Amino acid sequence: MAYIFNENELPKLVSTVPGRERIFFVSKELTDVNDMLAGIMRYAQGAASPYHFHKNCEHFYFIMEGQGTVETPEGITDVGPGDMVFIPAEEKHRLRSITPLFYFEFQAPNRFQTTILDGTPDDLLWEKVDGKIWVQSDAVPLRTTTTKEHAMATTFIKTGNLPRTRVPGAGEATDVLNEAICGAKNVRATLRWLHAGDRLDAAPKASTHQLIYLMDGHGVITLNGKDYPVGKGAGVYFGPGESAGIRPDGADGVKLFHLVVPEVADQA
Repeated sequence: MAYIFNENELPKLVSTVPGRERIFFVSKELTDVNDMLAGIMRYAQGAASPYHFHKNCEHFYFIMEGQGTVETPEGITDVGPGDMVFIPAEEKHRLRSITPLFYFEFQAPNRFQTTILDGTPDDLLWEKVDGKIWVQSDAVPLRTTTTKEHAMATTFIKTGNLPRTRVPGAGEATDVLNEAICGAKNVRATLRWLHAGDRLDAAPKASTHQLIYLMDGHGVITLNGKDYPVGKGAGVYFGPGESAGIRPDGADGVKLFHLVVPEVADQA
């Protein structure tokens, strides 16, 4: 069922290991589907995830504010605003903040299992505002054994270097994540810029989930024939067979992050 969200009105989850906070826009709890897990994360300066990997899911970070590093078997890579980090299933990784870090995180399908290689099981526990504990996934106890080799490695994408395409009546768009760019099979991500007079109408797609997140500006979301004024940090989720639209509210434009996610089969 489609819904409009505002990050300031959704439950906040705080890691039991200090320094990390997250807010989900799409989760099984919110949508009753497990094809995707998406939302925002904030790291305090010096915070880090455990060194770990996820079985049976693709994973990405899209950095919006701050500086950090991503550790993989290939080494340590600096990341900052505009960087997209695509992590295939079973690729080992650790994110660490150098300054306070704010980023969009996505995983699909939301049926994955996490194995910690360097850290503790507490790294996967998050406390809700009401005091309940949310477990990130089925956690496997700390392991030091090696994992099987995979052909795909983590891909680092400088989205600012990718071309923008003008879409008549619908602003400008840059595909920042898809199979052609990095081998992603479970998600397509697009940055969009709408100017005065532009409008994005995301058509319904069978067996497909979509999410539009307002990164900057003020807009109007159309859902089920009604208009809803929204600002930065808001967005809309709509599932198979559902549609939504968005336009700028006034002369100033908006910047959007648009995800298209198929209903995902488990990976072998």
